[in-house]
Amino acid sequence: MNDRSRFLILHIGAVCCAQILLTAWLIHMKFEPAWLAVMLLVSLTGCFLHIKGILRDPDYLLKLGGIKDERKGRIPQLDHLRVIAVCGVILTHVIQVDIESYRPPMLYAANILWVLTMACNAIYVMLSGALLYRWREESLRVFYARRIITIGVPLVVYYLWYTAVNYHLGRGWDWVSIKSVPHWILANEMREAPHFWLIYVILSIYVTVPLFRHLFRHVSYKDLTKALTAVFLFTVLSNVLLPYAQLAVTLPISGWLLVSFAGYWVCLEKTRRYDRFLIMIGITAGIGICLFAALRPETEVLNAYCLNDRPLVIAFCVGLFAFVFYCRRWFSKDFVLIRCMSKYAYGMILIHWWALHFVVRARFSISSMSFHYLGTPLSLVLILMISWVFCFIVDNLLVLPVRKLLEKIFVR
Repeated sequence: MNDRSRFLILHIGAVCCAQILLTAWLIHMKFEPAWLAVMLLVSLTGCFLHIKGILRDPDYLLKLGGIKDERKGRIPQLDHLRVIAVCGVILTHVIQVDIESYRPPMLYAANILWVLTMACNAIYVMLSGALLYRWREESLRVFYARRIITIGVPLVVYYLWYTAVNYHLGRGWDWVSIKSVPHWILANEMREAPHFWLIYVILSIYVTVPLFRHLFRHVSYKDLTKALTAVFLFTVLSNVLLPYAQLAVTLPISGWLLVSFAGYWVCLEKTRRYDRFLIMIGITAGIGICLFAALRPETEVLNAYCLNDRPLVIAFCVGLFAFVFYCRRWFSKDFVLIRCMSKYAYGMILIHWWALHFVVRARFSISSMSFHYLGTPLSLVLILMISWVFCFIVDNLLVLPVRKLLEKIFVR
């Protein structure tokens, strides 16, 4: 047996093992026979596509896992930021589950860490802006079809995953519930996956991308900087005056849309001249967030000043982006681990809730307070590993075949 034959057997065997693991899980979940048959058909189609890819390209599995990437125009700094966002999402929920059980002084540390990691939402939206607003020739039909398929197919597949898990635990999944799934998905009434709300924010931004992509192409960097600065300062003013009066004047491009604009602007090459200044602003905003978290941890105060699309969070995240680009020596390196996690970041964000609640906490009985609070980093590592493995299998055996089919119909 030559090296080529051994290589093919090893790689095809890996694909078959992934198929066996997925099949065993589907059977364990006790799906209805019709649903089980559909999912097995889809996954076997995915298995066939991957075997075909292995026979055509010796490096197919390496590229599939993100170990090898020959795409041009990749920005390693964005991979690091995407991994930071994934870690932030996981840490946010690891701490949030136990936050009411903490006692001083660890309560103050937990509050600060929780509020800082909540910036992951803004980081993810900024990354979307950085990538989407860059000009490329693309028709409206292709743009919307490709983005809806890329975001929507995993959203539906992983929501069915959560529904299946809850069904297996005895909450029930009758025909009425099955018929309600499309309504729950469209209306974002996903009780089993409350963290999916961020995906709907990103989808709402996608609607405006073609318009602003054309606008940003024709506006000068100087004018764009002035306009975004003016909008940001007005947002800061509105936030500062919040305890005294609600301003009657509102801006249609504030909130999450402004967050996405900030992501586009801070990733432009011309912005690198301001990196040191932006880092200082980010540090100042981070200190402000920590002070709020330690001294005013009330939910309404944090929601008003320190979470999601608030000005402090935008300033903090802009400073973080500037720091990552400024420290090119560290963040321009193309680490294999970072690249692998970045490739499956979206799926990991979708599935981490299951890994946290149904595996790490339910199976391993590990919380953020376990082992003298070492449970927090331990939970992070375990959830990252579990999420990546299951995401790799589900994405490539269930999501990929459906996505390929829909792209053939609507994109090409």
